Amino acid sequence: MVNLEFLMWNLKGKGNKMLGALTELYTERKPDFLLLIESSINDSHIVKLSSNSLRSVMLDDKKSIRLYVSKNVDVNVVNDQELEELATAGRRRQIKERLIFFKLKLKKTTILLVGIHFPSKYNHTVNAQQQIIKRWKQWIEEQETILKTDKTILFGDFNLNPQEISLYSHEGLSAHPTINSLTKVKTKYYNPMWSTMGDFIYKTNKSKVPGTYFRDIGEDNVDEIHWNVLDGLLMKNSLVKNFSKKDLEIITNTANHQFYNNNKIDSVGYSDHLPIKFKFKI
Repeated sequence: MVNLEFLMWNLKGKGNKMLGALTELYTERKPDFLLLIESSINDSHIVKLSSNSLRSVMLDDKKSIRLYVSKNVDVNVVNDQELEELATAGRRRQIKERLIFFKLKLKKTTILLVGIHFPSKYNHTVNAQQQIIKRWKQWIEEQETILKTDKTILFGDFNLNPQEISLYSHEGLSAHPTINSLTKVKTKYYNPMWSTMGDFIYKTNKSKVPGTYFRDIGEDNVDEIHWNVLDGLLMKNSLVKNFSKKDLEIITNTANHQFYNNNKIDSVGYSDHLPIKFKFKI
């Protein structure tokens, strides 16, 4: 069995200003996969802060999604030839910039990793998001067919809460908080991020951060909520048994850096998103 540890963070374009915090975060967590979103940090800095343990798998430096992996992990971005089988000129840019496919090989197992930076709800209507997610769902399914796998992990900044229609509904990704419900609509993805909502751990008195993103909204914004769980992961049902639930964590600090303090995210000193870690045992 192989332990695969993931760490991801939307840096909101802070770039080199985040290097100190990111270096300490990497040193403390030592992930096999590091996914950065909206990062302007040069690949060479990531290699250096990891003491040459990580390598970039990206084909160029213009992506809003960037994945770095341990050198002993066999993973590569889906190449242009494979993309030709599912991409037309009109959608190529969107695939490359906000929806990126990676192929992970583990002995006889192939896993499709999908890095996601979904268009923001603050710039797109619900209907627009639904149309986008329908296209993305189709492209993901086509890529699963190409790779001949039903093992898929989607991770990144979804810009959607777990209960929102583009994630939860059958017309969307059909991502549910359990795969065991006897529902009329089949669960296509398991979404463990449901368990991260709220400010305490169930059946305990232990406090926790209420989400991954905070938006200070006014009284008239009745359709929005303050605390959101916009970042996270989804997995196909075939991988649920390999997911380590106890290792899912929204990270609020390192030894010398506080990303969340006094009940708010420090979006001035760091990002307005909090980093997340999770693990699979495959």
